[in-house]
Amino acid sequence: MDSKFSLFIPQFKNTDKAKAISDLDKCLRDSIYIKINFDRNVRYDYGIKGIAIELINTTDKDFVINSAFNDFFCQIKSKSGWLTIEKNQKAGLQDDVPLGLVIPANSYATAILPCYKGTETVTMRYRFVIGDRVMYSEEFTGTINPKILE
Repeated sequence: MDSKFSLFIPQFKNTDKAKAISDLDKCLRDSIYIKINFDRNVRYDYGIKGIAIELINTTDKDFVINSAFNDFFCQIKSKSGWLTIEKNQKAGLQDDVPLGLVIPANSYATAILPCYKGTETVTMRYRFVIGDRVMYSEEFTGTINPKILE
């Protein structure tokens, strides 16, 4: 049985604009990485709570997403390793991150993904793949529906 949540909304929207980082002292220097913003209250969709994940660029160059191969998924730590608990609703869906999205130097863009809850406490993280680059968020403790582990 496939118990993965089907993502049906692109995590970044074509209308989203990158924002300048207001406090660079709180960021990793000279890098491109993802970080969960636990302080923002967002919605993935009507009735579905979301989690804000920032794609941060603290380099001195624009970061342009120019690869059609990308994905942005939640993973949980199991005894056998990290398991991806999401999938795109349509096979081959490649609009998770729109081509040409530009994150200028010292700026960030925010992706919104679903926030999970349930009775099973697990270690979680987010994985972002763009072309041949793979980034992971920090690990955190969350809860999920135990059916996801089947």
